[in-house]
Amino acid sequence: MENLLQKIEEMGLRVFNSASDGSQIEFSFNVCARPGSKVEKTYLRENGDVVLCFGARPVDGEANRAIFKILSKGLGIPQGHFDLEKGSKSKIKRFRVKIVFTDRKGLDYHLEKWKSLLIQR
Repeated sequence: MENLLQKIEEMGLRVFNSASDGSQIEFSFNVCARPGSKVEKTYLRENGDVVLCFGARPVDGEANRAIFKILSKGLGIPQGHFDLEKGSKSKIKRFRVKIVFTDRKGLDYHLEKWKSLLIQR
């Protein structure tokens, strides 16, 4: 599990407050939200923040709900395993994620999902 965190950091993601306990790992990371974008895309900034461009508008929490969906779908992690720690009304947000390792979703699975989210093609 620590190996996953190390590899994610090597990809360039800036990680905060990591913790692990046998079958799961938790950590926080920053997301820069770009709501109202015409083109939906995800990329990693030089400073280690994930940038999410998406069509939802920042009205009545619509943008925050869209971010939860994008992260959940892109990483194959249930929405309930994400927590918005800071920035509910800001473009820069800090999310905490809990990754649970199972027989079907092991290190390789999660590593591939993070690669696809963080590395531009």
